[in-house]
Amino acid sequence: MLWWPALTRLGTALVMGVFLTVLGLDSRAQGRSGFQVHAVNADSLYPSPASYGWSTSLAPGVKGVSLVALGVYDPGGDGLLHPHEVGIWTYDNVSGVTSLVRDVTIPAGGSAALVDGYRYVAIQPLSLRPNESLGLVAFYPQVDADSLTTPESITIASEFVAPRNSSRWAPGATLTIPTQPICPGVEGEPCLNFYPVNFRFEVVPEPGPLWLLGIGGWGIGLWWRRGFREERLDRR
Repeated sequence: MLWWPALTRLGTALVMGVFLTVLGLDSRAQGRSGFQVHAVNADSLYPSPASYGWSTSLAPGVKGVSLVALGVYDPGGDGLLHPHEVGIWTYDNVSGVTSLVRDVTIPAGGSAALVDGYRYVAIQPLSLRPNESLGLVAFYPQVDADSLTTPESITIASEFVAPRNSSRWAPGATLTIPTQPICPGVEGEPCLNFYPVNFRFEVVPEPGPLWLLGIGGWGIGLWWRRGFREERLDRR
């Protein structure tokens, strides 16, 4: 039974390796943007102060996604004129409950990380379930250069459902879950799509054969170790 220490160490190494991979502890993993912008609208957002947002959900077959950062659009990439409170709300398609689950402030200026036109701040990771819809919202305290140009055409990451007419707004002096469609009020004119908020996410991999192999090797090693000790006691 001299081989059991090696088997135990192998099982432990496999378990720890997969565990670190699942948790995303690789320092190179910075997440991915929720979407890429293709076109912007030069018209201002609706009157401020107000909250503006949009919603989506996981694509069919996607089991686990973790949101790790929120970003607000910086039109010129030269820094925000005002801080913007941003948040995430979720809608449970089973229970019908809507909840604001994350809320952070992106500071004015250029201190927040700029990625593809958005200023990002990290959030406490949020796991999104297949039966939940995801909503993102940003608060605009007043009309300024930050709100004069807004993304209106995007390509969303394959893990999410492409939004259609999901943009909403809500007047008010604080961050609010938006409920009113952004429509020009002209008969025959379609409602508008604005995407002032973006997010960064990581896909959470499911445990695979390597994980099971590691647990199995670890368990067998411990089992043989216990048997070896009991045999030695019996001989005494």
